[in-house]
Amino acid sequence: AWGQESARIANDQCGAFAYLHCTMENLVQDTLALTPMRNRGASEALVRDILRQGEIESTVALSTGMPYDENEADAASVLYASIGREILSATVRAFRDVLLSLKSDASVENISMLTDIASTIFNKSEILCGQFWREWEDFCQGDDSMGNDDEPMCYLLDASHSLAVVALGELNSGQFSPQAIIHYLRPLSSFLCLMSSLVATSDMAESVLTSQFLPDGLITSSMHIVSELAPLVASINRDRLTGPATAEERSTVNHA
Repeated sequence: AWGQESARIANDQCGAFAYLHCTMENLVQDTLALTPMRNRGASEALVRDILRQGEIESTVALSTGMPYDENEADAASVLYASIGREILSATVRAFRDVLLSLKSDASVENISMLTDIASTIFNKSEILCGQFWREWEDFCQGDDSMGNDDEPMCYLLDASHSLAVVALGELNSGQFSPQAIIHYLRPLSSFLCLMSSLVATSDMAESVLTSQFLPDGLITSSMHIVSELAPLVASINRDRLTGPATAEERSTVNHA
């Protein structure tokens, strides 16, 4: 009960998770992107100071267990992503039973929210993604106890995968109204975004695509939802010319 109330206050009253997502979105670089990072202003001075002190190597090594390679990505981006992952990992570790529960009425909101943050943090970083898949392999061979050496991000991917499987099962059963199809958009979109953010090399892409991990019909069902929602998305884009879109409408467009 205490954990549930603490998580609710952090999210609903303090907006902590939304703030973390926004912060990571502005600071972490997509290493495969063709467009340069937006200007991070004064924060670059702080990173340069850390670089002069030689602390970024120890920070990344402590977080990822790997030596820092300055050629892998923008130095500031790696530092920010490592810090963000530690924050998100600590959150999942502390409130896993509440935030990752599939039995909760807020399971879609909670799991998708954390999954979206993780996608922004990993963002195809070869250092972070490489470490994650090594830990995922160990995770799949272990038990379900959260020990000190377990990576909470593995539990998050597992929960996101389970949520996507549930959504696909309900979609395939056909027991839903056309109006309710929008509710399946977020869990499938969030899972796909996380998977793509964890693929930093062609070898990783091949491993994911040839594994049994991706649920059958994931891509087809996701595109079916988008096609069903196409008129709604078009109307939202059209209405933007006459007035601002609501937060729910923006979310629908983003996930589609």
